[in-house]
Amino acid sequence: MEALDGSGDKMEVTFQNENTVALHNGVIKCMVPDLIAIVDRETAEPITTENLKYGQRVKVLGVSAPPMMRTPEAIDCFGPQAFGISEAFTPVEELMTRGE
Repeated sequence: MEALDGSGDKMEVTFQNENTVALHNGVIKCMVPDLIAIVDRETAEPITTENLKYGQRVKVLGVSAPPMMRTPEAIDCFGPQAFGISEAFTPVEELMTRGE
């Protein structure tokens, strides 16, 4: 996805049955098990992966998972490595505060 303001900013969201990683200009900003949601820019209606189309105006949201989904046992079951992602899980609130 590319910003509408002409800045050249790009957002890439990878998925495998669900959105797994969101990268802003190549920098990870959110990853499973935190939720990555793509919503309509005007209505905030969610857009599922199979319904995403070229030209849609969207926003990408990162939402922190509940603490029970961030335990080591939960991360082992459905964290980044469960999807073949080599980076260790880092909470969205930490990723969003990192500079680019």
